[in-house]
Amino acid sequence: VVLDSGIILSQPSTQIIGQKECTPLAFGYCGNDFNVKDFTKETTEEIYRTTARIGALMGQYGYRGIFGVDYMIDPADNRLYFTEINPRFQGSTALLTEMQSQNGYLPISFFHLLPFLGYQIPSEEVDYYNQMFGEFNASQILLHNLEKKDCLVEKELPSGIYTLEEGSLKFVAPANSLPKHLEVNQFVITGDIVTSGTTVLHDADALCRILAHQPVLDEKGDLLPRS
Repeated sequence: VVLDSGIILSQPSTQIIGQKECTPLAFGYCGNDFNVKDFTKETTEEIYRTTARIGALMGQYGYRGIFGVDYMIDPADNRLYFTEINPRFQGSTALLTEMQSQNGYLPISFFHLLPFLGYQIPSEEVDYYNQMFGEFNASQILLHNLEKKDCLVEKELPSGIYTLEEGSLKFVAPANSLPKHLEVNQFVITGDIVTSGTTVLHDADALCRILAHQPVLDEKGDLLPRS
């Protein structure tokens, strides 16, 4: 977040792109995995430094509020490449805000409001915030229409906590967000779940979100078998 007094940073995530199990599009957005323990310390620090520099430059041009930065990492040497700025809320912002709140941090969406309310915080408080937060375990997968044609939804799922038993979904309890504590084999299906009787276009947005605390990506960036 670009403030008058500095740049508020937040936890990075690995973006899930073009997974054939989730989307027919080669570069379709399929979610995020905040379990980034495979990032080296140097890579994470470089992400923070570069994002702060980009935010400061945006601030010089008058931008205020939330933004996201995309990077690519060369697996051969862990070299970081800046690719894109998104001056808006991100697809991961809702989950990020949720996890920050659960772990006792002021959420990034709170700071987004400050410049528009005319409220300023001292630069030393910005620095303190950027040094205090740690990692958290959370991931989300977005599912899209894979049929490559318009489809009629004949059965809908209630939003809630689920588990898999013998390859079938089992409803455990109602939920609209990711609880702080879940059993290892449990996950949440939520988001804009398409209701029965709805026609889903072939290029529609996500049909639902699957939230979990466990990692969903392997070291190559592919979905783990259980995902």
